[in-house]
Amino acid sequence: MSSSKKKRKKLPSKVTISTAFLAPIDKLIKDLFIGIFYDYHKRFKLKVKNKKIHIAVCGVEEGTTKDPNQLGVTIDSDGRILIQVRDPSLEDSPENLTHFYVTVKFTEVLCHEMVHALQTITGRNPKRFGKIKHDKKNSQEKYFFDAYEVEARILEAFYACGLGSKLMDASFDGSE
Repeated sequence: MSSSKKKRKKLPSKVTISTAFLAPIDKLIKDLFIGIFYDYHKRFKLKVKNKKIHIAVCGVEEGTTKDPNQLGVTIDSDGRILIQVRDPSLEDSPENLTHFYVTVKFTEVLCHEMVHALQTITGRNPKRFGKIKHDKKNSQEKYFFDAYEVEARILEAFYACGLGSKLMDASFDGSE
């Protein structure tokens, strides 16, 4: 290995990740998660709370979640975290695969869900973000002003722009 090449960071042995996407982006997604993992831990001075944890990240078709407008979801259970995001390569409009907005939004949603995974892995409880008045009985307002969601929304764009640029540059049509 030449001295000019950066050594690729790895996850701690108790944290594993797998991915499932039709487009050849699995390595990019794993690298993105590893980058977010190390930044999140350093930024908030956190450690992995679980003994062993596996993160599975997969692309899904539109309409496969309860809410048809949902672009991503993170589910955790018994030392496993499943991240599902709408995969542009599974959509009916192949001309959209290289559209800048589609790749940026896909990367932002992926980063958002990865932040939720790290909140679970570390046990981080984000603090309230000031006194934002909202109707706690309204489910939409309760969701949008939830501290976990606010933190994930703040960090999604930051991580997408900083760590997700290679993924945004990737092609979803099967070419690299």
